[in-house]
Amino acid sequence: MDTLNQYRQIIEEVLTDYSQLPYSYGDLERGFIIGCDRNSYLLLTVGWQQEQRVHGCLIHIEIKN
Repeated sequence: MDTLNQYRQIIEEVLTDYSQLPYSYGDLERGFIIGCDRNSYLLLTVGWQQEQRVHGCLIHIEIKN
């Protein structure tokens, strides 16, 4: 397996596992987005904490070159 495919596989495995961990507070979820080219990865937090909307980027990874 070439290096690029190894990087993709490792990133996807780690972020998939991390995205499945539940939050201990609030009505929050994690969203995992993979770019069409499979070189962009985004892990988001979305939901509600008390009466406040939560939306933020936890991890953003781009494989370049």
